[in-house]
Amino acid sequence: MKSKSRLVSGIALALVALTSPAFAKDRGYEAQVSAGGGVTGFITDASDQTKVGGAWDVRVRLRTPLPIGAEIGYVGTANGVSDRMAVNAPNGIILGDGVEVNAVLSLLPHDPLVDPYVFVGGGYTRFSLVNETTFNSSVIRNKDNAFVLPSGAGLALRLTNNLLADARFTYRAVFDDGMIFLHGPGADAINMSQWGATARVAYAF
Repeated sequence: MKSKSRLVSGIALALVALTSPAFAKDRGYEAQVSAGGGVTGFITDASDQTKVGGAWDVRVRLRTPLPIGAEIGYVGTANGVSDRMAVNAPNGIILGDGVEVNAVLSLLPHDPLVDPYVFVGGGYTRFSLVNETTFNSSVIRNKDNAFVLPSGAGLALRLTNNLLADARFTYRAVFDDGMIFLHGPGADAINMSQWGATARVAYAF
């Protein structure tokens, strides 16, 4: 019984040590929690049917002793319909809610102040038509689920030991989308891939 109690106590102490910021930083690990916003828009055919809108995100990034790390984030977007789509959904706003996981490669991994990086990953986005009760369902759906592949580049600046400013540009390729149909019955939906330019403030542990 005593040996079992000691084992449990040892595991608990190890977990405390591993999750300690001081322990992690001594070994080259750092966790960053960030939140911010910016602008986003659709590309190709969807850009003619919508307006440039707002974007917001919350992310947790893990930096490691190696140049490559990882992050997970929630991403939200909101784009109103343009005059071309207004006849089908006069007051509509296409709201996006998604989760993505990215691999992040630091280009200057040993620089303590400047961190240019590139990233690529995968995730899920749910598009919803909001602010609209009457719409042409043969042209625009009220919701859609899609697989996304985000990629892009960014720059983080360390302002203090724990505070960072971060900006990035993202191209978010969208697959299996079925939100807007412009070419008649039986035709595929138009591509809903997005671009985004965002900035955020991060706190490092």
